[in-house]
Amino acid sequence: MAERLRRWFASILSILFGSTIIGACAPAYIGPPPVPVNTIKGQVKDKDSAQVIADIRVMLIINSYTNSESSYTNGAYSFYTHSTVAILAVEDIDGVTNGTYLPTNYTVTLPDNSSGFTTNIGILMTTNTNG
Repeated sequence: MAERLRRWFASILSILFGSTIIGACAPAYIGPPPVPVNTIKGQVKDKDSAQVIADIRVMLIINSYTNSESSYTNGAYSFYTHSTVAILAVEDIDGVTNGTYLPTNYTVTLPDNSSGFTTNIGILMTTNTNG
């Protein structure tokens, strides 16, 4: 009976401490290498006055995927992507609140960098004089 109890206790300890040792030696990340995250950011400004423009919808289009946000009060926008080719489509969404601007599209080819990058793209909007 004592021998049976000793073996049972030894197996419980080996399970507890064995799994702790294996867990401590295992790598923190198992799977494919992480894909670098690239940042696209900038400011939306009036082409003529160089003043920043808020509430302009900036859309990042990659293949059939679209991500959009509105420019902040300081005209800033930013996106995170893994792609190196994208389209930035820009349109005025607030009506006449801060002027009316024509829609603009930019085709963007970003550097193919394996460690990620940040690129600044300033967007200049043209005033819509027809309404």
